Amino acid sequence: MSAKKLTFAFITALFVFAPITIADGKVGEKAPDITVRQWLTPNSPDVKNLQGSPYVVEFWATWCKPCVKNIPHLVELNKKYRDSGLKILGLCQDKAPREINKLIRKNKIDYHVAIDNGSADWFAIRAYPTVMVVDHTGTITWRGLPWRSGFEKAIKAAIEKAPPQFLADIDLGPFADHKQALKGGKNFTKAYYDINHYASETDGSSKSRLAKKIVDRIDTGLQKQLDKAAKVSGSDPVTALCIYDQIARRYSGITPAIRAKILKRQLTENLHKQQSENKELAFFYNTARTTSNQSRESVD
Repeated sequence: MSAKKLTFAFITALFVFAPITIADGKVGEKAPDITVRQWLTPNSPDVKNLQGSPYVVEFWATWCKPCVKNIPHLVELNKKYRDSGLKILGLCQDKAPREINKLIRKNKIDYHVAIDNGSADWFAIRAYPTVMVVDHTGTITWRGLPWRSGFEKAIKAAIEKAPPQFLADIDLGPFADHKQALKGGKNFTKAYYDINHYASETDGSSKSRLAKKIVDRIDTGLQKQLDKAAKVSGSDPVTALCIYDQIARRYSGITPAIRAKILKRQLTENLHKQQSENKELAFFYNTARTTSNQSRESVD
C-alpha cells in the first residue's frame, strides 16, 4: 500500500473510531442546547431563548415506569412554582406522540412536553428519569432523580437568585426588597403599586425615574404577551388561552392582567359558541342525510 493510501486510511480511522466530544451536562457548566422534534403541549417555550428565567429539564419515556409514576410530582411542582417564573420541560424519548398524549390527558399535564431530538445526548443522559435544574444564567445547578429532596431545594434556590421577568438588566436599587414579589404571585400587586406610587411623582428624582422605568418595563412586557395571544387566537386558541391565563393569574390586580382575564373569558365564550354551532350543523347534516336516505329507500 502506498504512503498516500496509508495516510488516507489513518485519517479515516480517526474519524470513525475517535470518541465524539459532547457537552456533559455537568453541574456548574452551561446547559447544552435543547433540540425538539415536536411539542405536544400548547404555548411551547422558545428553547433558544430560555436564559433569563430558571427552568427544569426532565428526560423521560412512556416505557419507563418510574418516569410515569413521577408525573404527578412534576405537575404539583409546576403549579407551585410557575407563577414565580419557573418552566418545566419534559423531553420524552418516545419516537411517536400517541402514548405521550395519553399520559398528558390522563395526568392533566400542564407543563411543557415534547418529543426529544437528541438533547439527551448533549446532556449525556444515561438513565431515566433524569432532571436538571438550570438557573437564569443558563448554568446547571442540580442534576439527579426527581424524587430526591435536593431537587425542590435546587428549584427554590434558582428562583430566589433569578431577577423578575422583564427586569433582568435593571438594578432595582431602593426597590430591591420587592424583588421576589415582582416575579409574580400573591404579593405582586402590592409591590407593583408601591413602586407605581413613586413613578407618579413629578419631582424628577432618581428614585421616581427608576420606578417609572420598572413599571413601564413590566407594562410593555405584558402588552407584548397580550399582542402575541391576540395574534394566535384565531389559529391556535389554546395557546392564546394559556397566555391570557398566565398573565391574569401571575400578575393579578394590574391593568394588563385585568385585560387578560376579560380576553380569556371572551375567547372561551367564542369557542363554546363555535362548538355549539358546529354541533348544530352536524345535527342538521346528519338529519338531512338520514331523510335523504329514507326518501331514496321509499322511492326504491
